[in-house]
Amino acid sequence: MRALDSDRLTARIARLSHGDAASPTDLLRRSMAAVARTVPIDRWCGLTLDPATVLPTGGYHDEGLPAALVPRLLEIEYAEGDVSSFTALARSRPGAMTLDAATGGDLERSPRYREVLQPAGLPHELRVALRAGAGCWGALVLMRADDAPPFAPGEVEAVARVGAVLGAGVRRSLVLGAAAAGAERAPAVMVLRLDGAAHVESAAPPLGDWRADIEDGDDDGGGGCPIPAVG
Repeated sequence: MRALDSDRLTARIARLSHGDAASPTDLLRRSMAAVARTVPIDRWCGLTLDPATVLPTGGYHDEGLPAALVPRLLEIEYAEGDVSSFTALARSRPGAMTLDAATGGDLERSPRYREVLQPAGLPHELRVALRAGAGCWGALVLMRADDAPPFAPGEVEAVARVGAVLGAGVRRSLVLGAAAAGAERAPAVMVLRLDGAAHVESAAPPLGDWRADIEDGDDDGGGGCPIPAVG
């Protein structure tokens, strides 16, 4: 990748980060549309993270992994552990890493590769932390299919630069959204029905607003709970 292309991409993301995005998810989607014109991808997902715990708080996953593989991905990510986890990525110096680099070229070492990415036909993965200040406010996961080349070092570097700029944009969007929300809302209770998936039986009024704040790209209208925006 030419340095000029990387510079132009970073400048474009900077403009978007200071623009009129309606929400962090809107900003992630606009930014990835720009990234994909410079760094080709087949699938992607983006998520917002709590900077204190690095746990997902929302995001966009409609163009990510098949839904059937997401539960196993979450188990690996948050219960079992794997290389280049979001927690490790948030604390890493480069802030962006391919799974190939994280495994030293031995992808079979990674359960995420064996049980999620390879079955999905998306063996090439690049993760980038969206950091600002001392915190990590989100992450992007870029994926390529079997018939595509691995991510080149220049592409990884370009996406890492995007992460540094976009992290500030996500933080800004979250802060502005919180300011617009007004006064704190009262505690409330939600009752769930578990039958293979979580469905809302009933919820006190404030929780309807809180659920709407958790953006996960799920527009099925079926009354289900938002799922963490990973993959």
